[in-house]
Order: sequence, then C-alpha cells, then structure tokens
Amino acid sequence: MKLDRLSSTALKFLQKHELETISLETGPQGLNRNERSLIARMTLWLIKIDAQCSLLGCEASIIGYYQANPEILSCLQATSRLALQHNWGSEYPISQSIRDIESYLPMDMMMDILIIWYQIAQFYRGLQENNRTADISKLDRRLDFLEVKYQQVFYYGSSHMTLQPALKLNCAVVATMFYASRIYLKRSVSVFGTSGPPEIAHALSQLLVFAQLVCACATGLQQPVYEFQWSLFIAAIETNDNIHQEWLSSKISDARFQDVLRRIFAIKGSGTRGICIDDVSGMLSGEHMMSFNS
Repeated sequence: MKLDRLSSTALKFLQKHELETISLETGPQGLNRNERSLIARMTLWLIKIDAQCSLLGCEASIIGYYQANPEILSCLQATSRLALQHNWGSEYPISQSIRDIESYLPMDMMMDILIIWYQIAQFYRGLQENNRTADISKLDRRLDFLEVKYQQVFYYGSSHMTLQPALKLNCAVVATMFYASRIYLKRSVSVFGTSGPPEIAHALSQLLVFAQLVCACATGLQQPVYEFQWSLFIAAIETNDNIHQEWLSSKISDARFQDVLRRIFAIKGSGTRGICIDDVSGMLSGEHMMSFNS
C-alpha cells in the first residue's frame, strides 16, 4: 500500500537526520530552540496523520515508533508546546499564549487517544491475534484511566462557559473522539448496531451529546477537524435511530466518509448482514487516497 511506504519512508527520514528525537539531548546538534519546537510540532502533525492512516488498515510506522517509545513522545509534546510563541517573537500576543496553555490538556488527551487508535488497528490487522481478548480488555482499562485522568476535559466540554469558546470546542471534540474510540474498540469483536455491553449504549449517548455541543460551538467557524468527522461517522454506523442517522449524516462533510456511509446504510437497510470493523476499514481503505488528495 502506498501509504505504508510513505509512512515508513517518513520515519526513516526522521531517524536518518535524528529528528525523531528532536526534543532530547541526543537529538541533532546545531538547532536552536525555535527550530526544535517547530520541528517537534510538525512531527506531532505527522503522528496525527499516521494515526488516521492506521484506521484505514495502513501499517502506520511513525505512530508505531512513538507508541513503542512513550518517553520520546512525551518529550516531543513538551518541546512543541511553545512552537508558535518561539517562532513569533517577543510580541507574541498574551491572549494567544493563554489560549495555547488552555489547549495543552485536550491536545494531550487527543494524543493518548491516537495511540489507542493505532493499537486497535493492530487487532483487526491480525497482528495480535493470540491475545486479542486480553489486549482489548487492557485497552478498555486504558480508556477507563483516560476518562479519570482527563475528567476536566469532559467537564469543560460540556460546560456553559462563554469566555473561552475555543477551549470548550477543543474539549468537546476530544470527548467525541473518546466515546467513538470506546465504540470502535467494543465493535472490534462484534457487529455495529447490534445489542452489546451497556458501555456501548452509554458511549453512543455521550458521543451524541458532545457532538451537538461541538456543532453549536462551531457555528460560523471553520469545519471541525478530521477526528470529529470520524467520531460522527462512528456514531452514524452504530446508531439505529433514523433521526440521529439523518442528523449525523448532515454534519459529515468529508467526502470519503459520506460515500462509505451511504454504502453502509444501504447494506444495513437491506437486512442481509451487519457491519463489522473489517467492513468499515475495507470500505475506507478502498478510497483513502481521495481524502488526502482533496
């Protein structure tokens, strides 16, 4: 797959120039603080894109490397935090600096969830078949831990604050990612939309609540990030409520998700069979280049 090779080539480039450890003392010499922070921020963007690719069935070498080296990832995140301020200069607006600080918590949570995306992808790619049940239970506990660790994110995302709309929006978006990931993990061993453990129904309910909050916060603003689109997509294929399906479909603007969703609705509507995680991954990966080229 082309994206497999692209991800692998990008990681090899980072390693060749010692950029994957840009935040550590062992990283490349001769780079100043501004350059290090900017490269760290760009590397985090690569990790984010790689996590998206992992859900398409891609090998995702970059995020695979960092999930195996959490200390390096933590240093990378810390180095990237002040990238905008360092590269702007001494006149960096204090209001923007405050906004940067506010984004630390939801962005850290997003990275933790992206790692879980990658780990879930390993299950349905058949790379951990021998301990599938045990590993899924482990990830379930990991999500439980994140729910406690980042409880402020859920609180801010569902609050009625008006002074920091960007913080509320970021928190609500990441909350939808969390609940969509819970559903996705549970459905790695069952069919979407069928009866299952109560955690699935709860996750779907909360996902819908936060999705509505995001759409309310984002009125008049730029379309929310890809990760939110993915959350809407997961909710749409999990719910059997026609009203919710219609609303979710109307909020999905990503062309790939729109097309695959229509195909999934057609299959579910025919009543011939259910939709499993392999179906979703297969349909998405068959058209994955369209989204990245658009």
